[in-house]
Amino acid sequence: MSNQVQKNVVTVAAGDAANATSYYYIRMKHFDVLGLQIEWTAGSAGGTITISLEASLQDAVSSTLAASLSYQDVTAQVFGVASFTGDTIAIDQNAKLSGVEWLRVKVTVALIDGDTEYTIDSTKTVMGK
Repeated sequence: MSNQVQKNVVTVAAGDAANATSYYYIRMKHFDVLGLQIEWTAGSAGGTITISLEASLQDAVSSTLAASLSYQDVTAQVFGVASFTGDTIAIDQNAKLSGVEWLRVKVTVALIDGDTEYTIDSTKTVMGK
């Protein structure tokens, strides 16, 4: 059996990023491995970005309903760091997320200006048996 791969991209363009916390949902049900690539372009005023992953074992049929689930931060358990603060590639090589139903990517940006933008690419894979 070959591997099954599903990709998703979230792009927050210059002028759309806000000094706030935003959440993006990834359904992990039936997938084993997650890869994330985060690209952050700070505006002329600088600014900061902090990204962490939260997981839920509860199930929901859509990302709208997933927002109402309970989540726990798993960034350190899966990737060995408390959070990501800039450009990075993070891969769950040990399939620690294989039992998770939903992931919530938590993005907090501060002190930004209109030039700030970021992109989060995600790839989730079902490993062939």
